[in-house]
Amino acid sequence: MIDLCKKSRDPLRLAAFLTLTFLVLCIESYTARADEAQGSTSQETISQDEATDDEATDDEATDDEAASEDDQVSTSGKLSEGPSEAAKRIAEPTHKPESVVAASGEDEAKLDSNLEQSKLKQEVTALNTRSLATADSTKVLMQENTDELSSGDPLTEGESGTMQKSKRFLAGVALVLEKQSAVLFRARVDTGAQLCSIHANEIVIEDPAESMTENVGKKARIRLTNRNEESGWLETRIERLVQIDTSDHSENRYSIPLVLICREVEKEIQVTLNDRSKMAYPLLLGRNFLHGDFVVDIEIPDPE
Repeated sequence: MIDLCKKSRDPLRLAAFLTLTFLVLCIESYTARADEAQGSTSQETISQDEATDDEATDDEATDDEAASEDDQVSTSGKLSEGPSEAAKRIAEPTHKPESVVAASGEDEAKLDSNLEQSKLKQEVTALNTRSLATADSTKVLMQENTDELSSGDPLTEGESGTMQKSKRFLAGVALVLEKQSAVLFRARVDTGAQLCSIHANEIVIEDPAESMTENVGKKARIRLTNRNEESGWLETRIERLVQIDTSDHSENRYSIPLVLICREVEKEIQVTLNDRSKMAYPLLLGRNFLHGDFVVDIEIPDPE
């Protein structure tokens, strides 16, 4: 370059050439430096990205190892615990803070208390309803029984065991009419006696014999008298001789057929003749008259 300046004849052109060359060199130097700076920056960025990727990979590996260890611990725990422990672990609730657990416990207790009170109210209401219904049905039944007793409607036992219309109630005392003599008696109802028995004031047997057995089959006239001294005669035939055992002795009695009427029920039955002058009732109603048509209830008032 120095040699070129010495040989040059035109100093201005030479100066311009030199200036231009210097500028080109400066530009090239600046461009080179800029390229180097950019390259280093890109390299640093790439290095940082690679480092970040490596750290993420390391974290994932650490997480995988931790998860694997947890799975191993959980699996080993499940394998080691028995059925009862596994059931207990499944049944254990998720841990909650003490304040939350206490609050939920109070709410559950209040809810249970409200439910119990509601159930009790419902039960009391149901019991009251049933009691009222039972009381109403009892009143209706009592009224029906009272109506039946007062009207004399008969009752009978049906297939289901309930009393239906066909049998009549009798008290301990009943009014009974002997049809032929037309004498009305206050009779004692005795379910323990098999046969009916009546007081005979007089017995007149046709062609009587000393032996009672020989008088069986003969005609007889009999006078009946009630406690009001009302009496009447009847004619009948002595059908048989009956042995009656009492509490202190045994005796034979004549048995005759009589037609007795009580509560619109008319029956012809066997009645034994007896001296009942010392007894309160001249007629005793036994089972042979009551059977199939009457029900005895001692709580019913005796007829006047």
